[in-house]
Amino acid sequence: MLNWGIWKNKRTVGLEIKDTIIKLVELERTGEDVQIKKFYSEPIPAGVVTAGQIVDQDHFFEILFLMKEKTGLKNQSIHLAIDCQQVLLRPLQISNAPKKELRKAIELEIENQIQPPFDEYVFDFSILNDVETGDGEERLELMLVIAPKAYITSYVDLLRELDLNPKSVDLGPLSVVRALRANEAWALDRTFMIINVGDKSTEVSIVHDRVLKMVRSFALDVHAFLYDSDHSTTDARDFVEIQEQRSMIQSFANEMGGELERIINFYLYTLNNRDQQIAQVILVGEITNLHELADYLSIRLNLQVLVEGIREQYIAPSLRDQFGPQSPSFVVPFGLALKDVN
Repeated sequence: MLNWGIWKNKRTVGLEIKDTIIKLVELERTGEDVQIKKFYSEPIPAGVVTAGQIVDQDHFFEILFLMKEKTGLKNQSIHLAIDCQQVLLRPLQISNAPKKELRKAIELEIENQIQPPFDEYVFDFSILNDVETGDGEERLELMLVIAPKAYITSYVDLLRELDLNPKSVDLGPLSVVRALRANEAWALDRTFMIINVGDKSTEVSIVHDRVLKMVRSFALDVHAFLYDSDHSTTDARDFVEIQEQRSMIQSFANEMGGELERIINFYLYTLNNRDQQIAQVILVGEITNLHELADYLSIRLNLQVLVEGIREQYIAPSLRDQFGPQSPSFVVPFGLALKDVN
């Protein structure tokens, strides 16, 4: 969505920005091979970015400048993932038309029917189905993505100020779908849930037949439940600590499970998708306890919950030992970077 130019580079960058962290992956294409050559993450202090909105522009600029200096970015294309809290997803049925006319017709529908709660906006859309009405008219079922223009340009302008090359702005869950396709490990024509777990909040998406149908975010502070612990020790005190940690993970999973159940019920019943069934739940994110969380959520939701990472074939050999344990944290920027090499 929201592309600035179309070309293919040997190196391309995916950049995910959350309220609490910035994450980057650089891919290099050599012939048919694609590998991660560089990755980077940096915490964002509290109050600099809130609900996706840049609050302290000067401080955020410094974070981006540090990222550029440490990674040596120059002219690579950058694909950026934005916070979905600022984005509207809306289904729309409209008469079929050539592409230029279709965009104009969609704009009219947005202005007259949807009336987004911001003065200026940008939008993109996916075509879901062709529908023929009783009178023989051909109509299209669309899924619209609408975002405030000022929100998008606040990121794009800062990147350009640093002489970086923002090529597109995308949504995190769509990047995860792209990564899943690259991993060839999922049946993407089913209905599944993506959970992107962050330090302070969690983003939940539902995808049906490869189309993003719903996104919700909720606040849940990981640090209120979990802490780092060395599970390799065996004395009595450490054993007690391990048991406490497991109990805290279970409490975190139960809290999250309640939110997820509400989202699932809203999608299936309030949005009238009773004919669908959540086939799998996919976990990504930067917390270190994702596999334990997946086990507890699987029991709580009675669903298959799996942690998604990045296949070793996509990681440069020199980075594999260092990158491997962090793989689920970088699925979104990896999927973003794939836009230029797929």
